Amino acid sequence: MAVRPQILEELEKTRDDAADVGELASLGFPKHYLDLVARVGVQQIASDFVLPATMHIIVENLRVGPRVEDWLVFAVSASGDGWLMRKRPEDERVAFLPLDATSTDTPNPIGVTLDQWFELAVYMRGYEAASFSASEPDKRKLKAKAKAFFQTLSPHLFQNYPYAL
Repeated sequence: MAVRPQILEELEKTRDDAADVGELASLGFPKHYLDLVARVGVQQIASDFVLPATMHIIVENLRVGPRVEDWLVFAVSASGDGWLMRKRPEDERVAFLPLDATSTDTPNPIGVTLDQWFELAVYMRGYEAASFSASEPDKRKLKAKAKAFFQTLSPHLFQNYPYAL
């Protein structure tokens, strides 16, 4: 699977800065991720979907590294929660690890691949913008649409999604 071209185009428009792909490669990130980050750069896609600067990624991986073994933090939320991916390129699952996770907590796979995570992030950007000034009835409609969208990405995403809509 690959990130759909229209998703990449959307992300390329909102790119803040370039990512240091060489530094990320030294951490063991798969080539597919490195290629995506080289195109879309550093940016806050939505409040819970941030592709931070390379140094931030390095620090996050040092912070959680010993307890997550073969996972890498590739993105964060605005509140500091971590989005993780496997080091093995054949396993594209994305997992979530809250900022306040204990040393015994493990990443929680949410049911999407890396490519689907990017699609989810762009969707949530639009969802956040639409719900910001929506009336309560409209917010309920937006939530129902989001639930349907989540279902199209992955059957278990809605129940595994770590944030309230």
